[in-house]
Amino acid sequence: MREHQRDHANHTDFEEIMKQMQSMEDALNRLIKNDYCSEEYDKHTEQFPHRKATLEADGYYHSPSMSDEERDSFRKISKSEEALIQEDLEEIGEILRKHSRGWWD
Repeated sequence: MREHQRDHANHTDFEEIMKQMQSMEDALNRLIKNDYCSEEYDKHTEQFPHRKATLEADGYYHSPSMSDEERDSFRKISKSEEALIQEDLEEIGEILRKHSRGWWD
């Protein structure tokens, strides 16, 4: 649709419409890629190496507990990731709510 607007420019606000569509496409691609905080998670893993769960006598796998520092680090990254996801979802909703009906004029 965005490329159609670019190629045919049959709408008076085609440049603005293309920007709106590009913003939504970028946000959708970020959601699909789902790679919001991979660098932060990688640094976290380097700082706190992954611990393997071990099979215990009770028949269950047990993982060593996280330290408070590790838990705080992980939670901080998780909250940041969730905020970025919510931001993209809100942007998509806002664009669709405000502009998508005008794209078809």
